[in-house]
Amino acid sequence: MALGQWAATYLVSRLGVGLALRVQPGFVWADVALLPQITRLAVEGKNLMTPHTAAVWGASVEGRGRIGLRLGALAPFLSIAVNRALVGQTLTLDDRPDSARLSSWDVGVVLGVSWVFGSQG
Repeated sequence: MALGQWAATYLVSRLGVGLALRVQPGFVWADVALLPQITRLAVEGKNLMTPHTAAVWGASVEGRGRIGLRLGALAPFLSIAVNRALVGQTLTLDDRPDSARLSSWDVGVVLGVSWVFGSQG
């Protein structure tokens, strides 16, 4: 993300536990989930004379839907997730007025494969 003539990179890590509802008629399965999460935002300044790193903890909530196929022990799926940070974050340089507000929303689409344990999965 550009901040004037400088830049910053950031990484958001999330850990959550929540409720999910799963249906499996035949070899097709689907689930929806609502997941409250603890988040960690790690920021690293780029193109600075003295590189800086920082981390801040926060919270978010994720709504996720998945649909997949049960093919023996493998279950390929498509997942769509929408994540909303509960606290907004702004990147600001220490000695400059340049700043950038990070979006509170995150949308992700994932193609994946699950390994099915047991006969019911």
